[in-house]
Amino acid sequence: MKYFFLVSLFTLFLSGKLVAAIEVTQCFENAWALSGNGGLGLNRGQAVELCSGAANAIEVTQCFENARAHPDNGGLGLKRGQAVELCSGATNAIEVTQCFEYAWAHPANGGLGLNRGQAVELCSGATNAIKVTQCFANAWAHPDNGGLDLNRGQAIDLCKKSAKKQPH
Repeated sequence: MKYFFLVSLFTLFLSGKLVAAIEVTQCFENAWALSGNGGLGLNRGQAVELCSGAANAIEVTQCFENARAHPDNGGLGLKRGQAVELCSGATNAIEVTQCFEYAWAHPANGGLGLNRGQAVELCSGATNAIKVTQCFANAWAHPDNGGLDLNRGQAIDLCKKSAKKQPH
């Protein structure tokens, strides 16, 4: 019985690794394929960066497509490199893109007013847009307003790390 348990546990471990490998390769194949063939048209380096560690190929590639699409078409209008950085390893395309939209929006429009690079850095890997952006708003706010008075870079670092620890 002891050996059966160990063999079963080892098989489950390998199955998990196999599923992860399949997701990564499916993501890479889609990212590297020409856009005329239904792919994203990335070069090998960009495809590797986008897909390394992908747990869900569809979420990663959908996030990239949303990030690259023109705002008139419902996208974020990011350049290729920024879209790769934002969506690398994404597990929830909607949360990542919503986080970016709120972080980048002007404060007069209810956003945080971060520049594109800061919004990408804060929101890449986000699993809960509201928690990540609230964390930033609280970390960056003045102590008189209940905040920590961190500078933007420190607030991004703090909230980026907490974003990776949040459950889906």
